[in-house]
Amino acid sequence: MRQDGKAPALTRTEFAELFPFCFEIDRDLRLIALGPRWSSFAPATRVGDDFRLHFAIDRPLGCLDFDSLWAREGDLFILRVLAKENLTLRGQMVRVGDHEQMLFVGGPWIVRTEDLSMHSIGFEDFPPHDPRGDLLILLQTRDATLADLRLLAGRLRDTAKRLDERNRQLEEQLVVREQLEGQLRQSQKVEAVGRLAGGVAHDFNNILMAISGYASLASTRLPEGDQVRNWIDQIRSAADRATGLTQQLLAFSRQKVIQPAAIDPVLEVKTIERILRPLIGESIRFTVQASEGLGTVWMDPTSLHQIMMNLVINARDAMPRGGELSVRVYETPREARREVGSSSEVANGGAPPQVSSSWLTIEVSDNGTGMDEKTKANIFDPFFTTKDVGKGSGLGLSTVYGLVQQGGGEIEVESEPGKGARFLIRLPKFVAPSPRAVNPQVAQLATGQRVLLVEDEDMVRRLVEQVLTRGGYKVTAVGDPREALAIAAAAPPFDLLVSDVVMSGCNGLEMARTIEKTAPRIPTIFMSGYTDDPALRAGTILPHQRYIAKPFAPDALLNLARALLQRRA
Repeated sequence: MRQDGKAPALTRTEFAELFPFCFEIDRDLRLIALGPRWSSFAPATRVGDDFRLHFAIDRPLGCLDFDSLWAREGDLFILRVLAKENLTLRGQMVRVGDHEQMLFVGGPWIVRTEDLSMHSIGFEDFPPHDPRGDLLILLQTRDATLADLRLLAGRLRDTAKRLDERNRQLEEQLVVREQLEGQLRQSQKVEAVGRLAGGVAHDFNNILMAISGYASLASTRLPEGDQVRNWIDQIRSAADRATGLTQQLLAFSRQKVIQPAAIDPVLEVKTIERILRPLIGESIRFTVQASEGLGTVWMDPTSLHQIMMNLVINARDAMPRGGELSVRVYETPREARREVGSSSEVANGGAPPQVSSSWLTIEVSDNGTGMDEKTKANIFDPFFTTKDVGKGSGLGLSTVYGLVQQGGGEIEVESEPGKGARFLIRLPKFVAPSPRAVNPQVAQLATGQRVLLVEDEDMVRRLVEQVLTRGGYKVTAVGDPREALAIAAAAPPFDLLVSDVVMSGCNGLEMARTIEKTAPRIPTIFMSGYTDDPALRAGTILPHQRYIAKPFAPDALLNLARALLQRRA
């Protein structure tokens, strides 16, 4: 028993083996289980009997009911066996379950040598941890036989082995606990940084929304070839580049709404190449080989960016003294892919709809330190890292694994110590044409439909109000969702609701649910620079609702509004 009186993690069978005289009682003080010794030692003691018919509590005093026994857990109990004169049990009452049962663990309390033979008690009847073991060792010099000595020695050896095994398990549990605590601290750091990044991206996207939006409006007022219009277009181009940076922040913070599309991996790899080159360093020769016109894959663009950034940065870290890093993009038949053997790890996922029989493969290889088999077997596990403390979260490759699965592809790694590493990202080729080749739809003027606009950022609200008004809508614009609820309740139903998601007091999703109580299935457009609402991130908004990410082009909002209203009609 432990000093705090708590029962160790033993099963009832193990208790019975260690304590042959154990028994268990319920709240009504009825015996519900008996140790193996009772059937031969005191056959009249049976399951279902009242505990008090067979035992008297000499110590501690005042234990008259179950609650008083429960309160004295851990105390030394002396129980008199009524069926055996001059025989007492010494042990403890241990709580079992949620205030429902108690288990007595202990054994005979022998104070005279002749009591052993008088009660037909042998060494096997005593718990191995009973402090009277010393007394028995003294007694055995006069009364015990050689067989008794051997039996006692065997029991002590078995007990020592069991204690050693328990100690080993406890040490392993302590190591695991320390690892889990370290992982928890690391994940909390990552979460904190992610929240900070998401907040920065949210505010920055509102600013970019105003810059891009007003630049677009100004550009429409100037003729083609005008120098001022060219300057404005340069402002819009710079804002678009800044938007890409905020998307990277949102992807890192896990707060970006997943928007899969048909994307050209060659174009995306070349785009991310410009971002990564300054991070690689001059000591590493970085090459990218990708042929144009390979086709498209179906996935979120920022997911592919995340995959590339993680793999390239890991390759850089594997070459602290420089080396060669290459990225290749090529097409391979799906039937011809190599089977995975002992030198690779693969993540399989369901393929997206309308895919061909080909892979578009992105290969990232380096000639760095490489990995052994043990490391390769764990690289996709969350929080696993071979980097020094503070230099890696252990989340990079697990994120890559998940994103590749989400894209319906698979990832394979080949590596040996001292021979570098080669990662193969295989994504199903998408048969539809790239959306980049589709001409943008020209927004048409509305016919005076009433729009309720809710946006707590003043400059964004004024911009969106102008865009919708110029698009032919009658707009009621408010900055407080509570004011919007009051207006929606008092006025006739609006034709369209346009709302920010993250607002103080009440977010856009909650506000829309309330408005729908009086205006069922009102077409709704949610807009946000970021959101941590799982419904939006998972893409599970309702069929009559849409999400548009800030910053967006004015025509994109007008086209979306027109499509929703036409669908309702």
